[in-house]
Amino acid sequence: MRDLWKLLDESLSRSPAQRRVARLLFSLGLRVSPEGIFAGEVRVAEAEVARRAGVDRRAVVATVQGLLGVPELAAVFTRLWPTVFLKEAAPALGLGVVEIVASDASEPGILQEVAKAVSDAGISIRQAIADDPYLAEEARLTLILEGEIPGEVLERLRRLPQVKSVVVHTK
Repeated sequence: MRDLWKLLDESLSRSPAQRRVARLLFSLGLRVSPEGIFAGEVRVAEAEVARRAGVDRRAVVATVQGLLGVPELAAVFTRLWPTVFLKEAAPALGLGVVEIVASDASEPGILQEVAKAVSDAGISIRQAIADDPYLAEEARLTLILEGEIPGEVLERLRRLPQVKSVVVHTK
């Protein structure tokens, strides 16, 4: 993954605006093609991407062309797909939400240790979404759980050496 960002920075080195657009496209799972930008099969207006990235629409068009012009970047950016993230809808569905902030999100085994602590308590994980540690300043692992998480499980999570903090979202 680190190589992707290095290649992206090298390929779009003359334009901070294009790098900002490319990072936004990646973080939202927006795919590029010669026909434009897509969220799944739905076309997304370049003007909307520009507004969100805080750049001119022409920078978005140039970014798409630049990404498609580098085979290694095109191989990634033409295959992105957005995914459902239940964090905000979870309370309405009767599900619990716990966010884990890791001491070092690039360290292996964090998801395994957290999932073990939750499953040992007999709680099912409906969804787990982890931020890319190269995209987020403070990468989080967000768990959508069947029901609420007991206090003793929260304490077990807080004691894990890889965990910096635990945030529970309530209804």
